[in-house]
Amino acid sequence: MKNVIIFGAGAAGARAYQHYKKTCKVMAFIDNDPGKQNTRLFGVDVMSIESASKLPVDHIYIASASFDAIKQQLAAVFTEPAVHIRQVEEKFIDPKSVLRTGWLSFFAVIGTLYLVLFAVIYLQVNAHAG
Repeated sequence: MKNVIIFGAGAAGARAYQHYKKTCKVMAFIDNDPGKQNTRLFGVDVMSIESASKLPVDHIYIASASFDAIKQQLAAVFTEPAVHIRQVEEKFIDPKSVLRTGWLSFFAVIGTLYLVLFAVIYLQVNAHAG
């Protein structure tokens, strides 16, 4: 089982935790907000980057839209090449993105069906007219 840390102790971090706890050991949450540090979320400690750097970790999952800036912060402290820093899936950061993607796919299918139906009708009308 992989040891992971989730960066972000907000709503996105909570959603990521619910997903990763099934297959990983969540060692800690990291958050830059001093008000969240030294608390617990789902029974897991919320720490600063420096405090969490002492933990044995395989992956750090960033549950924030500010991926690039946070990755730079983490890479400066977690220097071991074995530590992989990744962004969580978009659905954890913005749950509505799943709905937007779903609706976009739905309308793409409807649009395609409309074009196919139009082409069939057009060909039928031209076959009878000619």
